[in-house]
Amino acid sequence: EAVELLRRLGGLTESELSERCEPGAAAAVPILRESGRIVAISGPGENLLVCAEDVSLVEKEEAEGIRSLLSRYVEGHAGRTEDEVLGRFPGAEVAAASALEAAVASGRIVAADLPGRPGAFVDRDVLLGMRRLTLAVRRREPAPVSPERLSAAVLRRQHVTVPTAGTEGLREVLDQLAGWVLPMPLWHEVLRARVTGFRTSDLETLVRSGGIVWRGVRSGGTRSVAFSRPEVAALLLPAPMSAVPSDLAGRVLEALRAQGASFLTTIATALGEAVWKVDEALWELTWLGRVTNDSLVATVRPRPKPVTTPTRTGVRPAVAGRWSVVADPAKRSEGDVVRLLRLALSRTQVLCRETLERDPVGVRWSEAYGLLSRMEWRGEVDRGVFVSGLSGPQFAATGAGAELAAERGEDDPVLLGACDPANLCGEAFPIVRPNGDRYAVRRLPGNYVVFRAGAPIVAVEAHGARLVPLVDLDATGRRSAFSLLAELVRHAGQRAAVRVETWDGAAVSDTSAAEDLASVGFIREDRTMILYRDFGMGR
Repeated sequence: EAVELLRRLGGLTESELSERCEPGAAAAVPILRESGRIVAISGPGENLLVCAEDVSLVEKEEAEGIRSLLSRYVEGHAGRTEDEVLGRFPGAEVAAASALEAAVASGRIVAADLPGRPGAFVDRDVLLGMRRLTLAVRRREPAPVSPERLSAAVLRRQHVTVPTAGTEGLREVLDQLAGWVLPMPLWHEVLRARVTGFRTSDLETLVRSGGIVWRGVRSGGTRSVAFSRPEVAALLLPAPMSAVPSDLAGRVLEALRAQGASFLTTIATALGEAVWKVDEALWELTWLGRVTNDSLVATVRPRPKPVTTPTRTGVRPAVAGRWSVVADPAKRSEGDVVRLLRLALSRTQVLCRETLERDPVGVRWSEAYGLLSRMEWRGEVDRGVFVSGLSGPQFAATGAGAELAAERGEDDPVLLGACDPANLCGEAFPIVRPNGDRYAVRRLPGNYVVFRAGAPIVAVEAHGARLVPLVDLDATGRRSAFSLLAELVRHAGQRAAVRVETWDGAAVSDTSAAEDLASVGFIREDRTMILYRDFGMGR
């Protein structure tokens, strides 16, 4: 058995052999040496013991022989440096170096960065086994946290509870939400919630400079917009709709393809058509996702109407900015899909069937699972059960499990739109009221949720007309949540007032919530409580 051990491992020093042998076997080594079955080769340190048939491989310095011994040694000694490997073959270092290079080139031996030993050499199969054991241990490490913990982490990650600021902060938020589709008024809400002092003009500046592009999407009667950087627009933004454009719209497309980005009047002149007709064709193409503009004006304007009253120039004023054709989406490679998965991870920290299905990256779970598993092998993501209540398997960015489990101070309450990308309620996990009933806040403009430490505490529906407690709240908790309702009337373009009609299904004037609303600036009007923009705004 001792001889077989030496043959399998390509030789051992006397101390290494004694560490692996029972006392009786160790005592037999001198007898094996006398009989010639084991031979000691002198080296700079301890003698190297090899089985007799391997001696000639070292002495003759045959390339294949040295390579055989070297491969066996590395297989049995994971994580050895180059000096340690070559030092096993005293007097044959040159042949050993050549054999090591050939073994690495063949893929049999791999250089790996092991803890404390960067660039160490490991047998490929041994490394795979080490990786499997490591992954098995790491998958058991995370302790599942509550959905509220995940919600709080997402609110922080998406700058809702920790807002950013400035142009670079706005660009960071748009990069994180690239490809997300929302009506333009909701984009204003989403960006105000994340960027301190956000102004529409800041977004306009990014679009006009070419740093950010947009694309229109129409679903039924809803017109929505998605943003991204221009270099990844073909990958992240929604594909143009397949509907056939009108005859004039088709001609406008051909003109734009021929002459490149152009102003409205330039296109009308080239086609010999009235400006308002070309304007209407561009509106149609905008919401088919076929054209875009380097201004935001086109994202909010109504459908152009025929000119019935002549103006000084004979045409209605043109929309500012140049129009251009949207590039056809390229076929996605595996690398593109991995990039999309990284983007989805940056938004929700944990990817599973539920969180991926709500993300607009357009990657099916069946396609994502294999790629995420490979990303785990590469050390890019962790796998485990990170959040209770979500289906498995779950994948998270490396280190996210520890971040989710870390105890944090309770965040201040925040008001979040029901359509906001950071709102996981109802899709990733349900809302359960204290009486055990589930509650769903419909994802409609004008509906909101107040969150505290990631937990939904109050539903705000119909622009504040209906308030529904989602947890048991004392007067302090109610007043803290109600103070956020001022956000619904704080900015220009919003409603002039918030009128609360009901609290938990009852007329608000008949409940204790009326006094709490009054304490934050609401006034009683008939059986409702109302907050006007000039009240409680702190301006």
